[in-house]
Amino acid sequence: MRVEEIALRQEIRQMLNEAGINRETLREMAQNTIKEEVEKQVNFKISQTNIMSMVSLNKYEVRDAFREAVKEQVKSNVKISVNIDNELCANQC
Repeated sequence: MRVEEIALRQEIRQMLNEAGINRETLREMAQNTIKEEVEKQVNFKISQTNIMSMVSLNKYEVRDAFREAVKEQVKSNVKISVNIDNELCANQC
């Protein structure tokens, strides 16, 4: 590093210390700023893009996918058991 770069770093470090900003505070500030900027850019892009024109779905494909999803949920969540009582069958059969 050159002498000028070292002097500049020392000056910046001193200014940050006087302002009460340490490394962690600076890191948090940078992360928050980057996060806000990314969110802003993503929201802008989403508002400029017509998502529905990009997603082309066939009505029958949606119906079949929905039916299959419901069928899988029912299979995994509903348990059916059948018990036959021999005494009841012997008396009525």
